[in-house]
Amino acid sequence: ALAGAALAVPALIALSSLAAPFAGGEAVTIAALPWLDLAFLPPVAGAIGWATAQFSVRRWLRRLP
Repeated sequence: ALAGAALAVPALIALSSLAAPFAGGEAVTIAALPWLDLAFLPPVAGAIGWATAQFSVRRWLRRLP
């Protein structure tokens, strides 16, 4: 997941530079990216996936006779 997030950085920079005129700002550089938010993204996504799986499996198990 961290490798995927690292590969997404160029796309984030490109998209932010395209959106900058609409936000009234300048293009975002690598130093201006929210690195802490990007670092928390994979663990949070994993936690959401784990919680969803737990909920689904436990609900299915309760339905068993």
